[in-house]
Amino acid sequence: MSDRAAREFGEAMAVPLYALSQQFGGAQDLCFATAAFARKKERWPNDYTELETFVKGSDGYLTLRKYDRVDFVPQTNGGLEVSYVMQSRTNRVTFSPTNEEQKK
Repeated sequence: MSDRAAREFGEAMAVPLYALSQQFGGAQDLCFATAAFARKKERWPNDYTELETFVKGSDGYLTLRKYDRVDFVPQTNGGLEVSYVMQSRTNRVTFSPTNEEQKK
């Protein structure tokens, strides 16, 4: 592929990729950090402060953006609902039970 073709392809893909990331609410970091916490600790974080402490202890491997508000709501099936507000947009993500929760 020529440099020109590669540049044009990159420019053409930039807008759709940005739109796709906005559909997910821009919270990939929050989802990834929450899942990493669950894998490492074999439980869900109790609150956002606990997740932030975990992220700070990751030596830069994990990061979190600035959220206006994050709430963790344990589910009766062992999963976790995370609702968050970022840039005046409220979103919700539900995680399935962890492997440890499924064994119970």
